[in-house]
Amino acid sequence: MTHSDQSTSRMLSIVPASSTQYRVKILALILALCAYSNSLRERTWLYREAVLHPSKSPWNHLFHYGDPSSFLLMTGLTREAFNMLHDLLKPPGHPNLPKRTGRKWSLSSEGHLGLFLLYIGSTMNYKFLCVIFGITPNPCLRMLRNMLKLVVRHLRFHPIAKIEFPTPEKIALFASMVKNREAAIDDVIGFMDGVALKTECTSERVTQNAFYSVYECDTTVNNVFTYGPDGKVFLSAINFPGSWADGSLCVRFFIRFEGG
Repeated sequence: MTHSDQSTSRMLSIVPASSTQYRVKILALILALCAYSNSLRERTWLYREAVLHPSKSPWNHLFHYGDPSSFLLMTGLTREAFNMLHDLLKPPGHPNLPKRTGRKWSLSSEGHLGLFLLYIGSTMNYKFLCVIFGITPNPCLRMLRNMLKLVVRHLRFHPIAKIEFPTPEKIALFASMVKNREAAIDDVIGFMDGVALKTECTSERVTQNAFYSVYECDTTVNNVFTYGPDGKVFLSAINFPGSWADGSLCVRFFIRFEGG
């Protein structure tokens, strides 16, 4: 084989490989551009111009002018309880919490607490909360993250958030409070009720089946709370699968009662 034939043979062996690699790179680039284009078409934003200023937002109107019944319905707290929780998270005389460097928060400390209460007390996502409070998604997310940390830090070991079974003296007091309201009842110290909180679905079939509630027709976390006549929770069963009925959760209570 001559020198020219060897050169031609090497070129024939190299060109197909490099050509294939080039085609693969071009195809990968086209696919990446298509994915990027699709993401741009599907992405939507909520702009500052589309929502009211926080001072004119529905929340601000509810907070300053709402009647007690409407305020309780939306926040889950009376105004007295709201103010007590607010003063606990933001002691009087201290700067607005949570702290922030740079520009001030667009919401007051009361607005932060209201945003947090509506978030944990409903199934609304961020975009609806933004419209209610007159903010955009990014500040909304930061406020919720900061409020969650703040609430956990202040209430985790605080007596106001402690669930404790009543002492014998308090049991007698609760029974007398119920009897004063209903003379025919003399052996009731509290009231039990369940609440199902909706949660995200999961791709794990076993977990999804456990947390799916037939009654709610949704994926839920089931909880049971026992309230005393003073309105405070003194017994609870929380974070159980939605398929567990209230009666199943209450068994642990009955066993404790029978045990004295």
